[in-house]
Amino acid sequence: MPITLHASPLSSASQRVALVLHELHIPFDLVPVDMARNAHKSPEHLANQPFGQVPFLVDDDPLTDVIPLFVAPAAASSTTDNATTTATTTTEGAAATEAPTPAATEAPATDDSEATPAPAPAAEAAAAPEATPADAQPAQPPATPPFPSSRPPTPPTEPKEPLTIYESRAITRYLALKHLYTTSSAEPPAQSASQSGAESGVRGEGEGDGEKAFGSKKVEALVPSPGDLRAWTKFEVASSVEVANFETFAGRIGFEKVYKPRVSQEPDVAAYEAAYTQLGAKLDVYDKILASQAYLAGDTPTLADLHHLPLAARLFPAGAGALIDSRPNVKRWYEALEGRGAWRSVRNGVQSWGGEGEE
Repeated sequence: MPITLHASPLSSASQRVALVLHELHIPFDLVPVDMARNAHKSPEHLANQPFGQVPFLVDDDPLTDVIPLFVAPAAASSTTDNATTTATTTTEGAAATEAPTPAATEAPATDDSEATPAPAPAAEAAAAPEATPADAQPAQPPATPPFPSSRPPTPPTEPKEPLTIYESRAITRYLALKHLYTTSSAEPPAQSASQSGAESGVRGEGEGDGEKAFGSKKVEALVPSPGDLRAWTKFEVASSVEVANFETFAGRIGFEKVYKPRVSQEPDVAAYEAAYTQLGAKLDVYDKILASQAYLAGDTPTLADLHHLPLAARLFPAGAGALIDSRPNVKRWYEALEGRGAWRSVRNGVQSWGGEGEE
């Protein structure tokens, strides 16, 4: 399989990555890292994860030709219109000026649809002197088409070099964006423009009119299109909330009451209680946010929500389940995430997965 995950089966960071692999229906091979024997400190492991942590992921089939992800600024289109208008109004003897076409005024121009003024009739062109306004500017280049594009990646001319990624959230972002990009590219051109919403059609082998999709089942996209700056910003805010306001405190609770007893260490009760109090205050804010929307970035789940699951699930065996159960909106949100098939596949430990079964 092109995806190999080097991970400790019960680590929360390893579960975070495996959860997303299952969500996107991406088969992978697991290479277990025996942390009890310090395998994560071996020279071979450190060559790929210099901090000596888990997990890291190797993609033997990375993307090699990605179209720019962002829509060109609207100013590019208006600049072109202004230059055209200046040149037209300084032309003496012209009977009338042609109104800009809808494509030039309603949306940024694209490579194959850039609007240009219609040529003047031959008689008028001969009578009118050549316009050379001092402030006239050359037309701007065509705007970049919105992401995702319908153009499939260009087949590489050389063998691809495997891509190694560490840090669990960096891995999941890569997987989600690669899935979003290749899913769009696998769609027929007439349909792909409508595939940037919450759900994307993933095509398996032998299906579709473009490049084979990354993943083999119809699944939800876990990130918004980066071309939708409003939606992407909401996703980034939600992602930052998870790191700054949840992980630190939930991680400490799980460390003191789940991990330490597993390795025959005594928990630090004071540290546990402090983290419990701090997380409670943070989840009060979560409860307010989730009163008006189903998930942290809006009405559909994203990576920002799923990233909570490994540590949120540890709150219950750590004796801190009341932090979730006592807040109705947080409880509803957590239960919606915890009931997903992908989480059921990894909650008891990460294993190699060939893509079989229903998520």
